[in-house]
Amino acid sequence: MFAINVEHKVVSWNEPLELLTGIKAKEAIGTSVHKSLFNKSEIAALADIIVDGAVDEIKSNDKYKKSSYLPNAYETDRFLPELGKWLKFVASPIRDANGKITGAVGTLIDITEVKRMEEEARKSMYILNRAQSIAHVGNWAWDLRTNSFTWSDELYRIFGYNPQEFQPTMDWITERIHPADKELYQKSIEAAFKENKFFNIDVRIVRQDGSIRYVNYIADKCVRDTEGKPKRLYGIMQDITERKKLEEEVRKEMRILNRAQSIAHVGNWAWDLRTNSFTWSDELYRIFGYNPQEFQPTMDWITERIHPADKELYQKSIEAAFKENKFFNIDVRIVRQDGSIRYINYIADKCVRDTEGKPKRLYGIMQDITERKKSEEEARKNMRILNRAQSIAHVGNWAWDLRTNGFTWSDELFRIFGYNPQEFQPTMDWITERIHPADKELYQKSIEAAFKENKFFNIDVRIVRQDGSIRYVNYIADKCVRDTEGKPKRLYGIMQDITERKKLEEEVRKEMRILNRAQSIAHVGNWAWDLRTNGFTWSDELFRIFGYNPQEFQPTMDWIMEHVHPADKELYQKSIEAAFKENKFFNIDVRIVRRDGSIRYINYIADKCVRDTEGKPKRLYGIMQDITERKKSEEEARKNMRILNRAQSIAHVGNWALNLKTNNFTWSDEIFRIFGFNPQEFQPTMEWFNAHVHPADMKLFRKSLNMALCENKLFYIDMRVIRPDGSIKYVNWVADRCTRDDVGNPKMLFGILQDITERKNFEETIRKGSDLLAMAQSIAHIGNWEMDIKTKKIQWSDEVFRIFGYDPGDFHPNVHWIVYHAHKDDKDMVLGAIESAIKENKLFNIDYRIVTLDGVVKYVNFMADRIEKDSEGKPASIFGIIQDITERKNAEIAMRKAQDELEMKVAERTAELEKANAAMKEEINERKKIESALDKERLELKRSNEELEQFAYIASHDLQEPLRMVNQYVQLLAKRYKGKLDPSADEYIKFVVDGTARMRQMIVDLLEFSRVGTKEKPLEPTNLEEVISQVTTNLSVAIDESGAKVTHATMPVVMADFTQIMHVFQNLVGNAIKFRKEGVPPEVHIGAEKKGDEWVFSVSDNGIGIDPKYFNKLFIIFQRLNSASQYKGNGIGLAICKKIVERHGGRIWVESTPGVGTTFYFTLPAKAEAQENSTEKLAEQVAS
Repeated sequence: MFAINVEHKVVSWNEPLELLTGIKAKEAIGTSVHKSLFNKSEIAALADIIVDGAVDEIKSNDKYKKSSYLPNAYETDRFLPELGKWLKFVASPIRDANGKITGAVGTLIDITEVKRMEEEARKSMYILNRAQSIAHVGNWAWDLRTNSFTWSDELYRIFGYNPQEFQPTMDWITERIHPADKELYQKSIEAAFKENKFFNIDVRIVRQDGSIRYVNYIADKCVRDTEGKPKRLYGIMQDITERKKLEEEVRKEMRILNRAQSIAHVGNWAWDLRTNSFTWSDELYRIFGYNPQEFQPTMDWITERIHPADKELYQKSIEAAFKENKFFNIDVRIVRQDGSIRYINYIADKCVRDTEGKPKRLYGIMQDITERKKSEEEARKNMRILNRAQSIAHVGNWAWDLRTNGFTWSDELFRIFGYNPQEFQPTMDWITERIHPADKELYQKSIEAAFKENKFFNIDVRIVRQDGSIRYVNYIADKCVRDTEGKPKRLYGIMQDITERKKLEEEVRKEMRILNRAQSIAHVGNWAWDLRTNGFTWSDELFRIFGYNPQEFQPTMDWIMEHVHPADKELYQKSIEAAFKENKFFNIDVRIVRRDGSIRYINYIADKCVRDTEGKPKRLYGIMQDITERKKSEEEARKNMRILNRAQSIAHVGNWALNLKTNNFTWSDEIFRIFGFNPQEFQPTMEWFNAHVHPADMKLFRKSLNMALCENKLFYIDMRVIRPDGSIKYVNWVADRCTRDDVGNPKMLFGILQDITERKNFEETIRKGSDLLAMAQSIAHIGNWEMDIKTKKIQWSDEVFRIFGYDPGDFHPNVHWIVYHAHKDDKDMVLGAIESAIKENKLFNIDYRIVTLDGVVKYVNFMADRIEKDSEGKPASIFGIIQDITERKNAEIAMRKAQDELEMKVAERTAELEKANAAMKEEINERKKIESALDKERLELKRSNEELEQFAYIASHDLQEPLRMVNQYVQLLAKRYKGKLDPSADEYIKFVVDGTARMRQMIVDLLEFSRVGTKEKPLEPTNLEEVISQVTTNLSVAIDESGAKVTHATMPVVMADFTQIMHVFQNLVGNAIKFRKEGVPPEVHIGAEKKGDEWVFSVSDNGIGIDPKYFNKLFIIFQRLNSASQYKGNGIGLAICKKIVERHGGRIWVESTPGVGTTFYFTLPAKAEAQENSTEKLAEQVAS
């Protein structure tokens, strides 16, 4: 402080002032205030004015203001550069008793820090005001004594007004509160006054323009005066309209999320560590196998349910959560109430602690992940396949450490660039050098964008490999990984060699040009309808369909409606309405009237309607195709269908479908007629059908049906049915397709039924004719033969065997056999005749001598009467007859002898000669009659054979039926007459039974052998572990009875037909068990070894072994090494195995030591190409 007198001289100067100004009191006292206070400063000027009493000058000068510190004092704030400080100078006059001014007293206050804080506050206020504006937050103050409000500018804007446009009041605000929220608002205000509570409420306000906004209205506790009366209330308002919209969206999402959590088997939990009690959501109880809220879980209870193998992990995770304040996320198993084991994902957040740092609560979730664990195991299997697939696809991954500029490459990337894996350390400069010059700019720009714009890139560039060759690669980089400062840290990506794809794309572009042309040829056009503008966009072809030039005008819905044929308008309009109202696509055929008045059919297709966020129709897309020609074709097809239906009726063929769930049949009309009913007269069922199958055929029918359903083998059988009138019909019952549900259970069976009664009668006639022919041949000692010129093999009738002294079927004759059995003097003649027929296409008719089995010499007539040629005109087969003419030849010899004797005894023997001649003529006439009959029979036989060829496939099945009947009747004979006939008869009957059984099995095996190539399914990934499991199940009876031990190595997944490859393993394992050493339990091991690009499988046993000299016969059909009495079978199993393995692109062979054991080996391709290779190989075999 200081004081001055009326002469403006300093009379007082205290010590603080000395410290503030640096001027000592002795220097200041007595001097002019101006000298003391820094050269005429505003501070000195104010002192002068006060001493002079010039108050009016002070009031008119904005440099000064009335002091808030002292009455009748004035002040000014000034920055003094000399001191580098802000000073507040407060001056007031000193008056005597009469009120006259005698001087002035002044105070200097250092306000430098205050000024600095004011500047900081101004900056903060600016930032705050800006933030409030952005956040739509405004503050308010309510003076309860004056009922006036002070609002920030943003509050005016929230209510829809200009800042400070008017003075708001409580009544004004209350009027703007939405009617539905006024009660809440008023109660909150009252509570603020009465209960001294702050409030935080969300209410709606009605703005100046009538729009409604949500505001968050917050008031602090009421400021009160010394008497406790409300004085002021402060608060803020925030426009939360957008937040409310977002909250509504969040609520919708939460409902979906809660449902999803229930579906996902997720439950949350909270553990109060002070009470050791748990709070569980309902889903957690279900996960543990209990009803929701059935009991109060505790930590000890939960620990007891953790699987013993996982308890240590669980307890360590809990301890770490407390001691190290870590959250945990672990997968453990639990044991449920019923003893079942489930996998759960157990997650706990960081532990909540109290003010002393002690654990307070722990929160988390549990999820039942049992199904996920199963899926993960499946995924791991698939990942191994995927990794192999990536290698095949030439894809490699890379990582670039931007701090070291070092790259990490997978092995495949080195191969893509033409190097050995990990041959060197790649860098960015090295890679850039290998980018093709024409692609470097694109590459570098992509890298720069990844860093500067934080973009991922996906580009196709060319690289120059080590050998100079150029390859296309697809170069992909993810977004750049950055550190905490935002600097690039790492970049990850992949490269794929797409050279082949690029070539394919070029091919595709060529094909697309062809396709576009094809669409034009097919008269197909696409359209789009903008429902907001009612405007259509048409492709050029649509204009042409309607008879206009492309883009000749702008089509609209009204225009199209006018051009739809009147008879089709209702259908068209209903389809359009359904597209909008029911959100359905439509596909209709309608007629249009073209520009020239002609009518065309079009197929009009629309996809589902595209809608906006409010669900209103937005756009509709579709196509139209001119189907006029198709409609004409369909009409022609309908005519043909009527003809076809008539043909089916004539052929007595009907189709059927069996619903295996209801056991109901769907029959075509013809099947009803076959059974003697009117079409659709009743609902046929399987039970009804069973009742009408002939009892003798029931077993065959049920067996065939069972094989179709259980073994997926469709059937083709002939059986008898009994009609309502008792008549019996033969039908051919065919099942040609079986559909199955998702689980693999049979669902529907489809097929046809044909009345073959007439055919059966015809076959019986043929059979009788064949019997007569055989009888005639036996009487005349004539047999027919056929020779395959290529193989030189001969087939002949039973009578030829008898002529040569053999039993029918004793051996398989050929050309060499015939020549060998010719008399030595006739061999050249026989061979010459055969060679002339083969080489010169000459028929022959010769008589020569043969030597029979017992050494008897016979004369035969050997005749070739027909030569058939192949497609190239070369001789393929020769047909003819052989007749035993020994008696005739003997007669001729006798005749010559008689002639000789006649020359010597002409006179006396004339009568005898005439008698002999008469006998000879009679014999010749008889022979000619027989030959004539044989010629007729031969022609009849030729016709029968040609007809039988047409039934070849059917006969292969039908052979089983007569064999079964023969077997049944022979068994009936054995049953009724056993012991009543001689022992030889019983033995013969047994031979017939065994023979028919073997014949039937041979036919079944032949059919099975033929089906290997014709009933095949596409090759697909097949787990051989499942195949081996099925094989051991199928052979379980044989394994148990023999005491066999069957082991196997780990089996791979290969491309195969599951059923066929199971047949191979089952046959080989079954043989190993069958051909075992007596008294020694079989030991069978199934091995698998990867060698190069193929798997080598083996089936080893300790059985009887095989002599190596028979190896070449093992895989030939019907070749047996052991007698049928010792080991059952027909010798076809290994032939089928060989055919299946070769169909899969593999090979099969055997290694064996007699008395030690046998190992069969076969291979399958290890790559996915196995299917393609095997299919191509099979196609080549079929073609050849």
